[in-house]
Amino acid sequence: MRAFQILFSISILFCVSFTWSKVPVPAADSLQIENNRSGVPKVQSRSTIDKTLEMASRKLQSKVESDRISAAKLLGKYTIRNSSLLLIGSLNDSSALVRRAVLVSLVEHYNNGQIIYEPAL
Repeated sequence: MRAFQILFSISILFCVSFTWSKVPVPAADSLQIENNRSGVPKVQSRSTIDKTLEMASRKLQSKVESDRISAAKLLGKYTIRNSSLLLIGSLNDSSALVRRAVLVSLVEHYNNGQIIYEPAL
């Protein structure tokens, strides 16, 4: 039995390493680079959480269903009050797939310890 477990573990490691060796690595030319005044190329900086939430709120209002789904999935990764409120506002979306993505994201917030409620006024 022990030999079978070892053989099984080795075969899993082989499959994973073979699969990862096929993952394409982006070329340096494909990076988004902008020039600053000194002429030295500068890699574009990452966006802030506020910019990400703003972009996701625009996508939630999009007419394209896949944009709304991706925005709901993205908001699930940010367990802050604003993202929860955006998700709650999207629970009445016309698409069942969007509503499902919103619920999955809200459950992800709950599993990360964020309790969603509105305090009494």
